[in-house]
Amino acid sequence: MVTQQIEKTMKKALTRFSELEGVKTNDIQMMIHTKNEELLPEYFYLVNFNPKLDENGQTKELDFNADILNIKMDLLNRQALASQFLKNYFKNIAEMENAKPQEIYLMITSTDDTAKELVVGLYNNSTELRKLSLGEVFGDD
Repeated sequence: MVTQQIEKTMKKALTRFSELEGVKTNDIQMMIHTKNEELLPEYFYLVNFNPKLDENGQTKELDFNADILNIKMDLLNRQALASQFLKNYFKNIAEMENAKPQEIYLMITSTDDTAKELVVGLYNNSTELRKLSLGEVFGDD
C-alpha cells in the first residue's frame, strides 16, 4: 500500500516538473538523499541529469508537501510515512554497502515520456550500484 501511494506521488511529481521545465517526463530525475545525522530524507530534481538550481546557484531542495505533493497540508501524512521508511532504508543500505548514509542516493525517473513506468536507481555518490523497485525501498517486496 505504501509503495502504491509513493509510486502515484512520484509519477505526478515527475509529470509536474517536466511541464514546469518544458521537457519530457523521462528527462526529469527525482533524487532522494540525506545530509543530516537524523537520516531524514531530502529531495531535489535534475533536468537531463543537471541539478535544478535556486536563485543563489545552489541545488534547489524540495519541500515534500509544497513541491512534490503540490499541496499545503497532507491529511494522509504521506511525508511522515515516507520519511520513516526512507530513514530506515538509508541506514540499512549504507551498512550493506559499507558506505555512509549521506553517500547514498535514490534516483527515480520514468522509462517513457508519460511516467507510466518508474525506474529507481541506487547510487553511492555518483556511482550506480543497482536498479531497484519502490517495493524494495518501502518494504513491500
